[in-house]
Amino acid sequence: MADHLLADVTTVHRQLATQTLTALDLANGAKTLLDEVASKKITGEEYRFSHTDPSDRAATVDGCTAIIPGAAPTIDPRDPALGALIGKRAAAVDALVAHHRDAAGRYMDYQRLTPAQVRELSNAINGMAEPVSRLAAAIGRR
Repeated sequence: MADHLLADVTTVHRQLATQTLTALDLANGAKTLLDEVASKKITGEEYRFSHTDPSDRAATVDGCTAIIPGAAPTIDPRDPALGALIGKRAAAVDALVAHHRDAAGRYMDYQRLTPAQVRELSNAINGMAEPVSRLAAAIGRR
């Protein structure tokens, strides 16, 4: 099984090396990922199988904000406040997620979140998704 997994990862790595992603691809991908978090991962839909939803949410937010520095030269002249707004909204999500960690830094069991905590996190992620949705337009604008 491990050999098969390694072979699959090696294949994916080789295929990725031949791909070229544009800033527009990354912006659209970030929005798609946030939409998935807001509609699926936030509900705990996948948790019963993987038990990874809390860390997946955090990784998605990190990934979405990681594209900002590379896109900044393109988006800043077109929408100067956008990068900062995304950063601010991501920080709000990060602050909420930090409350869902234990003293050792591990994410708490998803089932321990109250409906109010899930709603608050969902609202914060949707709040971040709004400016992220403007990234593609800012990048594509000439």
